[in-house]
Amino acid sequence: MRIKLDDTHILISEVECCWIVKLSKSKNGKMSERRVSGYYRTVEDTLHSYFDKHVNANESASIRALRKDIQETHDDIHDWIQEIKKELERS
Repeated sequence: MRIKLDDTHILISEVECCWIVKLSKSKNGKMSERRVSGYYRTVEDTLHSYFDKHVNANESASIRALRKDIQETHDDIHDWIQEIKKELERS
């Protein structure tokens, strides 16, 4: 299953696991996918993995900037949860 989370992120799930990929254009103009979470058995764990990777890789220069980025990431994940719920209701 592939669930579009937003314009650049997709949740992919198979029988045993799920993960999140980010879409981007390569130098030659083709779309490519880069995994931005770990592989996990549950959607919840996958979202936690995305959040942890995003925060741990953050290069903010101040606590204020870090807090803003964490809040934006949290808000994105909240929106994704709503999209996942909608998709599951359609299934």
